[in-house]
Amino acid sequence: MLPMTVDALDLDWLNAALRTWTPSVRVTAIRDRKIILGTATKILVHVEYERPPAAGEPPEHLCIKGGFDESLRPVTARAYQSEAHFYAHVARGLDIPLPRCWFAAASAVQGQGIVILDDLNDAGARFTNPLQPWSADTVAAALETQARWHARTWGATQERYPWYPIGTWVRDVAETLLSESEWQRFLLDPEAPKIPTVLQDRERMRRALFEMWRLDDLNDQRCLVHSDAHMGNTFGLPDGRVGFVDWQALAIAPPMDDVSNIIGGSMTVADRRANERMLLQHYLDLLVASGGPRRSFDEAWLEYRRYHMHGILWPPTPSAMQHPDRTRAMSERHVAAIIDHDVLQLLES
Repeated sequence: MLPMTVDALDLDWLNAALRTWTPSVRVTAIRDRKIILGTATKILVHVEYERPPAAGEPPEHLCIKGGFDESLRPVTARAYQSEAHFYAHVARGLDIPLPRCWFAAASAVQGQGIVILDDLNDAGARFTNPLQPWSADTVAAALETQARWHARTWGATQERYPWYPIGTWVRDVAETLLSESEWQRFLLDPEAPKIPTVLQDRERMRRALFEMWRLDDLNDQRCLVHSDAHMGNTFGLPDGRVGFVDWQALAIAPPMDDVSNIIGGSMTVADRRANERMLLQHYLDLLVASGGPRRSFDEAWLEYRRYHMHGILWPPTPSAMQHPDRTRAMSERHVAAIIDHDVLQLLES
C-alpha cells in the first residue's frame, strides 16, 4: 500500500521505498522537510544515511512527489499515476535531462502515484520563470529535448505504453475551463487576461479546440507527448540543456502540440514571429537526427499553426492553478499566435 498523507512519509516508509531500487542504502534521519502544494504535493527532504552515499545511490536532498491532498484526488488521481509510470517504465530510455528517480509506484485502486527524485535545486538546475521570456537559443535547446523523446517513442501504441491514452487528457481540463460558468468567471475577473473580442465567444473557442483534437484522432503519426509542455514546466542546466518536469498528462498523440506550446509561449511575440520558422525546421532536423521520421516543412507548418489553439486555455486558467501574473504573460503570447496564424479560420475551414 502506498502512503496517502504527508505524515505517513516517515523514516520506515522512506527506507522501504529507497531500498526497493537501491538495497544498499539505509536512511537514519530526516533532518528537514519542506512542503510545496500544487496539483501534486512535493516534499523536499534532507536525509542522513548510515554512510555517505556512493555514486549511483540516492543523494541527501530528495523530492518526494505524489497525491497527498485528499480534496484533489478525485480529479487528479490519474495524473499521479501517469507520472509514476513515466519514471518507472519510460524515462530511462529517453536520454533527455531528467531528475534521477529512486522510487516510483502507482496504485489505481488507491488513486495514488509516488515518485522519489533528486531535488533539482540541489543539483544546480534553474527553474523557469514564465515572466522572463526565453531567447531563440533556449527555445532551440528545449526543442532538442522534445525531438529526442518524440523520436525515441515514435509509433507509440497502447500495447507499447499501456498506461497512457490515445489523445490528450487536456480535453477534460478544457471541458471545465470552457464551461459556461468558468468562462463567465474569467470574463468578469478584473485580474484575468484581456483577450480580443473575436476570442470571447466561448462556444466558438470550444468548437475550434475540439476540432483540433478531432484532427488529432485522425493523425496516425504518434509518439508520447507531454501535453502540458509550457516553459513553466521546464528547468535549465548549467550546460545549456533544457529539461521538462510534471509528466502528469502524458498521452499517445501527434507531437506538434508540444512543439507549438513551447515555441508559442516561451518568447516575446516579436521574437516568436522572427524565429518560429527557423525553430520549426530546427525541430524537424533534430527529429530525424534522433531517429525519427523525415517530415515535410509544409505539412508540419500546417499542424504547428493549428496547435496554437491549445493556448486559448491560458486566459481562463484560475488563480488557484497559476498566478495571475504568469497567466497574463502566457496569454499575451499565445493569443498573439492564435491571431497571427489565423487559427480560427484554419480550424473552421
